[in-house]
Amino acid sequence: MSEHRPGYHACPVAGCHVQLPQNMLMCKSHWFMLSSITRAKVWSAWKGFQSGQTGAREYMLVRNAAIGEGNAKAEAKAKADAANRHPTLF
Repeated sequence: MSEHRPGYHACPVAGCHVQLPQNMLMCKSHWFMLSSITRAKVWSAWKGFQSGQTGAREYMLVRNAAIGEGNAKAEAKAKADAANRHPTLF
């Protein structure tokens, strides 16, 4: 597990311990698991929040949905990887 550094946070996808600067939502591998639509929504909400055009609540809703999608896709990938390593005989 990575050691926490001031000004950094861990990628929020379950089981990921990559340390990121505060201005990044998740690590590169998990970010690119998200659909391009989700990434665009996160980016737009983040820019709106930073500029004061939208509130924190809107950004948090989009952020939490993206984290949920990241967790679901990471879990599906882990299951597929495990199945490929240990195929069933029957």
